[in-house]
Amino acid sequence: MNDLDAKQFEAYRPLMFSIAYRMLGSATEAEDIVQESYLRYQTTSPEQITSHKALLTTVVTRLCLDHLQSAQVQRETYIALATRTHINRLGRMVRAGTAGRTARLHIDSLPDAVGGVDST
Repeated sequence: MNDLDAKQFEAYRPLMFSIAYRMLGSATEAEDIVQESYLRYQTTSPEQITSHKALLTTVVTRLCLDHLQSAQVQRETYIALATRTHINRLGRMVRAGTAGRTARLHIDSLPDAVGGVDST
């Protein structure tokens, strides 16, 4: 990468950061995305670049989308695991007779596929 390309990148850094920050909601994550886009920008041959702005904003946007998708999968997995663990714990309490009336009503109202427990 030559000095002209580095100047182009630095000229669009505030734009890239603002896009990443709006998409991710975190300054730290946005800066990480901008840094990653710099690495991708360095590997692009100058002959392939018709518009530095278009290339850089596209790279940042795609990196943000990838980051959000991976974060969503991680959250969904964690929530499902935590919910299943909570339901199992309440079910054991109902079977042992140590759950309060409200917990029993809550568990009994769940469909069997979700984790409803027959408390009889």
